[in-house]
Amino acid sequence: MRALLLLLVCALSACATTSTTAKPPGGAMERVPVYAGWVALNGAGARAPANNDDWHLQNDLRLMLGQRAPLHWRDGKPAGYALALSRRDYPERGLVVLQLDVIDEASGKVLAYAWADSNAASIGINLGWVQVGLQREGTPPPAPKL
Repeated sequence: MRALLLLLVCALSACATTSTTAKPPGGAMERVPVYAGWVALNGAGARAPANNDDWHLQNDLRLMLGQRAPLHWRDGKPAGYALALSRRDYPERGLVVLQLDVIDEASGKVLAYAWADSNAASIGINLGWVQVGLQREGTPPPAPKL
């Protein structure tokens, strides 16, 4: 009888352990995608004339969904702009997208945005004065076109 009781307790204990490690519904335990890449920012900012070739390159850009990353000049000082990466839901169109925002940090205003499929392997934008290229980490680079 004790052996049966002990076996029952062990079995219940094992069930409780398995149920607590199970992935909750809705993907709460899913890894949040990280996008890595580069940004080229013109030293004259958003009003840069076409002939200005003072480019500040940041090759260590990493953004997680829902994160905002301030941009900086080559000397490390804040540039006054930021990038934000998010998923946007447009239920009236049945659409979910990955959105990359370029933000003026002083006003908080989104100056421009680009969007792609919500599971896109890459996203980028070129506004002339700022250029961004991001690729989801763990995604193989695209095959060269022949």
